[in-house]
Amino acid sequence: MVDDQLIIFDRVMQIVKNSKLDGTDGHYVVLVKGGPGTGKSVVGLNLLGRILKEDVECVYIAANAAFKNGMANKIDKDRSKLLFKHPYFYNKELTQSDKLFQVAIVDEAHRISTTPPPMQKKLDNTLIEEIIKKTYLTVFFTDDNQMIRPNDIGSYSYIRDVALSYNCNLFEYELNAQFRCAGSEGYLNWLDDVLGIRQTANASGWENLDDLK
Repeated sequence: MVDDQLIIFDRVMQIVKNSKLDGTDGHYVVLVKGGPGTGKSVVGLNLLGRILKEDVECVYIAANAAFKNGMANKIDKDRSKLLFKHPYFYNKELTQSDKLFQVAIVDEAHRISTTPPPMQKKLDNTLIEEIIKKTYLTVFFTDDNQMIRPNDIGSYSYIRDVALSYNCNLFEYELNAQFRCAGSEGYLNWLDDVLGIRQTANASGWENLDDLK
């Protein structure tokens, strides 16, 4: 990890080491926004490993089944079931329980939806609210530009509003450095312009994709 990634990592570990994570100090939310290739999952997975080494309970929440299953397949099967969860795990296993988790890392929070999976009831609160209520320290990684479904709710502003409404200790960060596409900010700016995400000064010049090789 480098630069802003380390700043986020250090902040989370400072909370883990210096807070009781039992409600005495309230609830903590670390909210991180960043585009594709900025290292959100890298930070999240590094945090998972380090937090577990501190003998602190931690779960890794991912709405993307392919990503979650891919990570889970790299470790012991039984242990992976305890560590890697779908967001609706909070609905299925915790909503009717008094249990609270010490730490949850929520990757791709923008993929969290208001629509429950089959055989699961609709919640009185949103999943974002349930996760924050049921966890003493929650680390959210999100990217508003990757919200593609009408029912996606995990926007940066929404998570922030929920955290503030529950009087959480809130820390906000943004990851900007690009580690994909050979680190080319120009290419990503061009792509944003082409997809209509935002107008940029890099609206042309990348038509020949051979330039990326």
